[in-house]
Amino acid sequence: FALDLYPDDFVESAAVNGDGNSNVEDSVSYNNGLYFRDDSAATGSELWSIDENDNLRLELDLNEGEASSSVDYVTVFQNKICFRGDDGTVGSIWCYDPTDGSVVQVPGPNGRFLFVWNNKLFWNGEGDDGWEPWVWDGNNASQVANLNSDVGSDGSYPYGWTDYQGR
Repeated sequence: FALDLYPDDFVESAAVNGDGNSNVEDSVSYNNGLYFRDDSAATGSELWSIDENDNLRLELDLNEGEASSSVDYVTVFQNKICFRGDDGTVGSIWCYDPTDGSVVQVPGPNGRFLFVWNNKLFWNGEGDDGWEPWVWDGNNASQVANLNSDVGSDGSYPYGWTDYQGR
């Protein structure tokens, strides 16, 4: 294995999938390791990691077995690896603690486009008003605002979060 300037391309595909095909995406560096989503026939789309010694590991199989957990939008928040995923019962935002293996379901709706800012986790969540911005501080989650000016539509569908001058 070798890390390069493009972390989404670093994993030798045969190591995870075994058939020469790989779908490595959403990589994030944390605590001397790289965490990412990849697919295998045995587990589906799951959370994997590789450490500085090239040790490849299936970190979490949220929907155990061959069924996919549909891991996506991997990011680090409050020393946990957070992502969108499905445990076979519910699709949601989840946070995994690699130090003890615990997993928590983030309160609030399922969503996408996770972004950490000002020690809070933001995402585009699908709630009663359609797709709107949501925030979680590690304890409480809430809809940030209803930006939807078109009543009856699918929401404002925010994405592309960025920090501009601390706002």
